[in-house]
Formats: sequence, structure tokens, C-alpha cells
Amino acid sequence: MKRKWNGRNICLLLLLIVLVVFSTLPLQNASGESRTYKGRTLSKDNYDRYTLYTSSDDEVEIDFEVTQGVKVDIYILSQQQYNNYRDGKYFTPSFSRENTLGVDDDYTIEDDQNYYLIVDNKDNARSSDAKPQGSMTYNLEYEVDDDPDDFPWFGGMGFMFCCMIFCMVIVCALPCCIRM
Repeated sequence: MKRKWNGRNICLLLLLIVLVVFSTLPLQNASGESRTYKGRTLSKDNYDRYTLYTSSDDEVEIDFEVTQGVKVDIYILSQQQYNNYRDGKYFTPSFSRENTLGVDDDYTIEDDQNYYLIVDNKDNARSSDAKPQGSMTYNLEYEVDDDPDDFPWFGGMGFMFCCMIFCMVIVCALPCCIRM
């Protein structure tokens, strides 16, 4: 028996192809920025600075690990806090993990300004910081999520669900439209 390819069957086939293709897309964070640094070396009495382009209520996710060497400090600093840090003055960081070999944590930005993520291997004006004893190597991954409550509907299962609803509407409405 030969299959007849009418408009409805072609439309269903095209919708099925679109559904299959888009449902295989990975879930992605469409907002914010993400950076990964592997095998970075930081010598004694130095620091690395990463600019975080943020707004109020953004969430910064930090995954940091010392792969070789000594304990260090991780800070998130506002511009004023950074100026004090850089100038050797006492500062109160917005976020800190001192004397550590690793960090896996989140921080929510408090106001509308850019912040700095600091990997510190120097003796600063804080008494609780790690005292530098030599160079170290680290991996760092951070992500700024500018809408942490967003559910990523345009990828993976969420998109497949939307496509299925769309297909059901088309399949139900198409016969009515073709008869007219």
C-alpha cells in the first residue's frame, strides 16, 4: 500500500524533525558570563584579578582549586574594597575564603557595580589571610548568572515540551484549515 503525502503528513514530518533536532540541544545559561582557567601559576607576593561584570542580585558561582603549592585567599571586592586592597590598606571583602586550597561556593551581588574576583598569594592588611610561602598553581572556574531564578526553557527537555504542545495544536488545527 502506497502512502499518500498530503499537506498534513508533510507538516507532521517537518514538525517531528524540528522537535527531534531542538530537543537534543543542551541546556545552556543564556545569560551572564562564564570563564575557566586551568593551570594558572601565581608566584609568592602576587595576586590575580578577574573583573566580574555584575548587577544587583546577580549570582557568582566560584569553583577554585589549588593543584600544586600553598594555601591562598579568594576575595570578591567592590571597586572601593579593591582600591584599599591594592593600596595595602585594611579592607572588608564582600566575599572571602582565606587560607584555603579550594572553594566551591556562591555569592549574590549586593548592588549595581562591577566587582573583582581576587586570587591572593600575598600578605595583605588582614590578619586572617594566608601568609605566602611560595608559588602555587590553580584551576578557576566562575560564572556570573544575571538571573539565577530563570528556568532554561530554550534547550533540552523544556524546549521539547514546548514543541510537543505546538505540534499538538498544529495537528489538531491543520485538518480544519486544509478543508476550508
